[in-house]
Amino acid sequence: MDPKGRITIKFSAEYEKMPADISITTLLAVLKIKRSLLSAQFLEWDTKFRGREGSFPLSSAPEVLVLMLLSAPEPTVPLEQPHLWTTIRVAWPPEKEGFYRYHVGELVNIEIKGGNA
Repeated sequence: MDPKGRITIKFSAEYEKMPADISITTLLAVLKIKRSLLSAQFLEWDTKFRGREGSFPLSSAPEVLVLMLLSAPEPTVPLEQPHLWTTIRVAWPPEKEGFYRYHVGELVNIEIKGGNA
């Protein structure tokens, strides 16, 4: 956690799904779902790298957590709209789901390997 008490959600790379401005991001919801119920299109969209070929290799775990995130633009950019996006996380260990659920509705930090946002 940072000094403001925000949790950090970490990413190994930048992804196409991410908005340009992720500095003001709220964790809106945590959905636990069977991976088999997610479409191939959704999995591709959620894991596709930005600026290079390929996608993040997802675990074959039968259940995953889908975190719904909302990134709002800086208040100085009045015409920009909020951006809803997701990230898929393995639902293991079981405490992970409770950890994320505890922080629903809060601002979070987004950290991308090689730099912070």
